[in-house]
Amino acid sequence: MVVKRIWQTTKINTIYVVGNNYKLKNIFHSMAKNFKDKSRQNGSNNTETENGIVRVRLPRGKQIIGVISQRLGNSRMFVSCMDGKTRNCRVPGSKKRGLWLREDDIILIEPWEFDDDKGDVEYKYTPNEARKLKELGYLQTSSEEF
Repeated sequence: MVVKRIWQTTKINTIYVVGNNYKLKNIFHSMAKNFKDKSRQNGSNNTETENGIVRVRLPRGKQIIGVISQRLGNSRMFVSCMDGKTRNCRVPGSKKRGLWLREDDIILIEPWEFDDDKGDVEYKYTPNEARKLKELGYLQTSSEEF
C-alpha cells in the first residue's frame, strides 16, 4: 500500500492518497505543541511597584492630557481635555493594535493643527502614572478612582 501526500489544503488539514481512497488527516495536534501562552510570561503587567519610582511622560508643546468620556467606534472617541474642551480624537494607524482604550482612561492627545476640535491619541497612562500626574498637579479630576 502506497501513501502519498497530494496537497495540503490548509495548515490544519492534509489530504493523503491511500490506494484508490482519499483520506483527510487532521494535523492540528502537531501545531498545538508549538503554541506558547504569552499571558503567563514572567513579569507581564507586574513592572510597576507601589513604592518604586514612577517615570511619567509629561505633555510637550501642544500636547494635552485628557480623559476618555465616550467611545464612538472605528477607533474614535470623545475626550474631555484639561483645557476645558471636548475633542473628537482618533487612534492613529500605527498605534491601533498596541493601544487598547476604555472609557475613563487617562490619555495624552495632540490636537490637529488645522482643527482644534479634533486630535490624535499619543499615549495611554497606566494607573500608577495617572496617580503621579495627579500628585504633580497635571490632572484635575473630580472622580476618586486615582
